[in-house]
Amino acid sequence: MTREEFERAKDDINRHPLTDFYPLTPSKGGMYCCPICHSGEGPHHTGALKLYNNGGYWRVYCAKGCFGDKGKSDSTLDALCRLWSMKAVEVMEKLGYIKDAPATRTSGGTGGNRQKPAAPQEQPKPKPYTPPINDYTAKYKEWHTSLLQAPDALAYLEGRGIKREAIEALNLGYSPNLGYGEKQSYRAPRIIFPYDAHFYKARRIDGKDEDAKYIPSDGGSHIYNAGAFSDQEADGSDRRLFPVLVVEGELDAAAVYQGGYKRVIALGTTG
Repeated sequence: MTREEFERAKDDINRHPLTDFYPLTPSKGGMYCCPICHSGEGPHHTGALKLYNNGGYWRVYCAKGCFGDKGKSDSTLDALCRLWSMKAVEVMEKLGYIKDAPATRTSGGTGGNRQKPAAPQEQPKPKPYTPPINDYTAKYKEWHTSLLQAPDALAYLEGRGIKREAIEALNLGYSPNLGYGEKQSYRAPRIIFPYDAHFYKARRIDGKDEDAKYIPSDGGSHIYNAGAFSDQEADGSDRRLFPVLVVEGELDAAAVYQGGYKRVIALGTTG
């Protein structure tokens, strides 16, 4: 890839908003939930991520400084590099900007006349990024075993009113050093709340709640303990007479579950 081709691809990517390549969850006021710090996923849906056009080029701004230092913003390309933990050239290759170009041929004969280089082909329209679907079933088993062997983590949960019954039923887990994304940023001891085989959220329990208190396995939008919508208990008994209780966060749902009310869901929180 020549420097000219690199700059042309960079220019084209930055003329697109981030949402053309990466799925974002809309929030209030034309803003979005941040896929890194997850501001905006709470009950008030007050988003912290803003996309704006600056002279024909799109920028990504997060109030918490997830995209550039606080008060600054990233270009679309820089934001994709950050989200995918890739270099710029790798992002371009992922989006289909890098193709194998045929070599320019020259004609022989007197005078060394050269054929005109082929006109540059129109860049293909980038396809929206689709996050990979991972199966965390094996990891949930590993994390659950780790929780049962971690006195500090068990004590934390007990302090929130969550004991062995809810821990087992909700398959809660623990990792002493879990981070976010491929670079595993924001590493911390965390309690893991499985949503389903493909999505979880993890809450840090070291008291440093101002720094990515919750991290998800991806940027999706999910409901915690969605099995509560079922009209039947595991034993087949009817539970339609009991309404589904909606709470803010996973810890709240687990505490209510521990208290004996199992038809409880959480919309998810970022703290």
